[in-house]
Formats: sequence, C-alpha cells, structure tokens
Amino acid sequence: MRQPALAFSAILVEIFFRRSRC
Repeated sequence: MRQPALAFSAILVEIFFRRSRC
C-alpha cells in the first residue's frame, strides 16, 4: 500500500459503520 492514510481511513469508516449498525 503506497498510501497508508487511505487504508486507515477505510478502517475508520468500517468501524464507524459497524458501530452505527449495532
């Protein structure tokens, strides 16, 4: 991954979505 920031953003979004669904 050349842009680790993108991966970090994706992880944060996934966590947020999972928390919202709960």
